[in-house]
Amino acid sequence: MARGLTRRCVNCGHGGAFDNYFRLRERCPTCGYRPAADEGFFLGVWVVNFAVSEGLLFVALMAYVIAMGASGGDVPLLPVLGTGLLVAVGAPIAFYPFAAGAWAAIELVMDPARRRP
Repeated sequence: MARGLTRRCVNCGHGGAFDNYFRLRERCPTCGYRPAADEGFFLGVWVVNFAVSEGLLFVALMAYVIAMGASGGDVPLLPVLGTGLLVAVGAPIAFYPFAAGAWAAIELVMDPARRRP
C-alpha cells in the first residue's frame, strides 16, 4: 500500500508508474507489471477517490456543526459553503494519483497471481 500511495510501482517499488500527474502508465518500465490490466480497474480507483472525498466533506461538515454548537449558532454559512465546494472539487483532483496507486496495491493483494518477479 505504501508503494501505491507514493506513486511507485506496486509490484517492484520503482518510480515511474505515472506518465504525468493524472496518467497511469500501461506497464511499469522496470518490471512490466500492468496495474490496469483488468476491465473495471478505474471503477475501483473512482470508489477509493470518492470515499476519501466524502470523508473530507464529512469532516468539514462536522467542523461546521461543532462550531455552530460552540458558538450558539453564530457561524456564517458562506465560508462553510466555499470550503465545501473547494473540498468537493479539489480533493478528487488532488487525490486521484494516490487513489490509483492505492487501488493498484489493493488489487495486487487480492490477486497475488498477477505479481511478477
